[in-house]
Amino acid sequence: MIALVAMLGTSASSAHAENGEVAINAGAFFPTTIDGNEDLGFSVTDDRNIRLWSAWQALGGQQTLGAPLSRRFIMDGLVSQVFERGVLRWHPHGSASIANAFDDLAARGHNPLLLNQFGVPQSANWAEDDGDDWPGIQTRHMALLTGSEPWRMALRTAYRAANGPLDSEAAAINLYGLPMAVEPTTAGYVLRAQRAAWVIDPDHSSVAVPIDLATVLTTTGSIPSFARVPHRADERPHLPPRTPTSAVHFFDWWRDANLPSEFFTHSLNWDRIGIHPSQIGTPAYYDANFRLIRDLGVDGVFWEWYEGANLKPTTTIINSLRRHGLKIGLFYDWELLHAGGQAVLSDRAYIAANEASLSKIVDETIAFYSDIPRDLWLTDAEGRLPVAVYAYGFPQRMTDIASWTWFFTELPRRVEAALSADVIFDWSVAYLPPSQVQEFAFERWPETYAPFNFVVDLPQSQFGHHIVTWNYIFDNRGVAARDGLPRVIRDDNRYLQETDWLARHTQPSLIFIYSWNEFWEGSHLFPDDTYEWRRYNLAQAQLKALRSSVVDDLPRTVVITDSAVAFPDGTNGLLENQRTLVRNFLRRYVPQANLITANQVTMATLEKTDMIVSLTTDRRVDALFQQLPARIQIVYWNANDLTTEFARRFVQEVDAERPLGRFEVQDSKDQATGHSMFAEGDVWLVTPNPDAIANLYFDVNGTSYPLIIKSDNDQWINIYGPTEIALQTAFETVYGRALEPAITFALGGNIQRLEVYPDGRVIQNTFSAPSVFRHEPLAIPTFEPATPADLPTTR
Repeated sequence: MIALVAMLGTSASSAHAENGEVAINAGAFFPTTIDGNEDLGFSVTDDRNIRLWSAWQALGGQQTLGAPLSRRFIMDGLVSQVFERGVLRWHPHGSASIANAFDDLAARGHNPLLLNQFGVPQSANWAEDDGDDWPGIQTRHMALLTGSEPWRMALRTAYRAANGPLDSEAAAINLYGLPMAVEPTTAGYVLRAQRAAWVIDPDHSSVAVPIDLATVLTTTGSIPSFARVPHRADERPHLPPRTPTSAVHFFDWWRDANLPSEFFTHSLNWDRIGIHPSQIGTPAYYDANFRLIRDLGVDGVFWEWYEGANLKPTTTIINSLRRHGLKIGLFYDWELLHAGGQAVLSDRAYIAANEASLSKIVDETIAFYSDIPRDLWLTDAEGRLPVAVYAYGFPQRMTDIASWTWFFTELPRRVEAALSADVIFDWSVAYLPPSQVQEFAFERWPETYAPFNFVVDLPQSQFGHHIVTWNYIFDNRGVAARDGLPRVIRDDNRYLQETDWLARHTQPSLIFIYSWNEFWEGSHLFPDDTYEWRRYNLAQAQLKALRSSVVDDLPRTVVITDSAVAFPDGTNGLLENQRTLVRNFLRRYVPQANLITANQVTMATLEKTDMIVSLTTDRRVDALFQQLPARIQIVYWNANDLTTEFARRFVQEVDAERPLGRFEVQDSKDQATGHSMFAEGDVWLVTPNPDAIANLYFDVNGTSYPLIIKSDNDQWINIYGPTEIALQTAFETVYGRALEPAITFALGGNIQRLEVYPDGRVIQNTFSAPSVFRHEPLAIPTFEPATPADLPTTR
């Protein structure tokens, strides 16, 4: 009595739009009239290889099950979705079924509620079904609808219809299950089937109407509240992920009232947190800070620690953390020891693949945690112990793979063995030029090493999405004055909006907030005379909103690259473009993606994705791409070989000539876009396959050649060097919406920030580039950065 739809061999890529249905990739979207916003609604998709859309189509689509009325959610351990006339659920073995919703409600004890609030009677006694064959069972249940009473005939007509008459009794049973009861109740005459119910009040109507299934399921608590929240057509919500762990960076630098406050960016008043300066460093000081940090809504603190600074948490600190329900994690500041006491980055190569470097970080990490009770250890959303490592000391070039393999495998082995914990090292990114050594760790052991920056304007390669950093108005006025450095001010609200969006939409396990009390660089939540409580209140509101708004609504994506050590450093132009540019650009286009190398690709891995971004020069992957279902979108870079079967989906003819130089970019109608591209042997002159469509062109001496070609669901980008107009065009097609200009993760010198130099120059640098980020209102929409009083108001 459960309708199963086998989906093992089904794939599809687009829906036919009808009756309000909007076609989206591998699915359909249905606008609602909720709050009068026609941009919102619900979609049914085949995302994550959970092929509910294909099952919905096979069962008759809108004509039978009707439009979706919820997002995906878990019911009885299965991914489920509510439609107008049934609940569709997905089974792990690769099939879908319509749930016996009213039978399930009865099993959960909801019969009294169904009768009292909806007038639905409980099922009749069907003990005679036991041992009978299917024809006998069917005849017995269908007898409920046999009779000439007008109300019974109306119920029979309703049961035999969906969005129009059903063509057989079997079709009605397949959709609604068997009739289980027909009785008069306070609502009228009611037909209860296994999956639906109808009511008719013959005193007022001659037509039976369905009892709204979504309302019944909501009232009984069978649908979680998030599942009834409508979404935009370009959003692809899956099940909600875990809320990420959040922690604020804490500096135990202040031990008494003798503070270097002349070098603090903002003036402080200790009365604001309820203590006198004379109490700094006492239990009252820690209690005051930790009480506010707890009320902020974070899970704990990342404790600033480096060798020789007497920073290990004392018993007083540990007791205060426990009183305030806070956890503690290690911020291992290896960099500070090599920067000469200044707020600058050190020269590289103080980390070596030898026992001295290894034992230093191993022993000091173990020592930090050894005196902290285990129940106070900060863990990420996956239960791992995150160690934030601030260290740019890797060599730039990889010269000894064996030794670095030993280093990167032995480090977690020793720490995990000593602590009996699963450890992940969030390691500060050595940005442009990147370190081959560090990239080797990120790509080879992604479950153990993840890239991390505690400022958000700098480049970051797209290796994964374990951690997101929040900064609240960085201004290093204090340390710039102390060390004679340029002053840098990042006071643009878009940094706050974009990193908040990343936290809610890319499934990080950890939110790192810089900081609580690093007063020299100004990005602190501790209340001060400039912002008072405004930054604290904003962070508090953002963290509260985060707990109810994290979503998994972006295509599940992998980026396939060549290994950072596939070629000797600097010897392969395509790999160098991958390492130094493309991977950084992708942080704005696919921030949800995980990176794998061509050697790690398997069909099983690819089939679990919704999108593939292929950068690799290893053409073995093309044979796998050719076998994938059409629902998986592929963004395909290929500058080294267009002879594979997959590449031939895009191109028909290839010119032997490779253009060199700068060329104007044209849109699909051969009109100038105002953008140009630079070809350096990484562009082809091709004729598109007749079944493909060129979406972007470039002009060579008056002849237009394709820059982007779309074939079915896939796109080929005909230039290896990252070109924003090409990336924007490709990913706007992927996401089905216009991309917004963003400022986070800039490249080059045009970072969005104000720079004040010791010689008096004041320069407002600007940067923006297309991004998948959305700029939604802050949790406190009125928040604005304070204009530095010592700088011109116009820039």
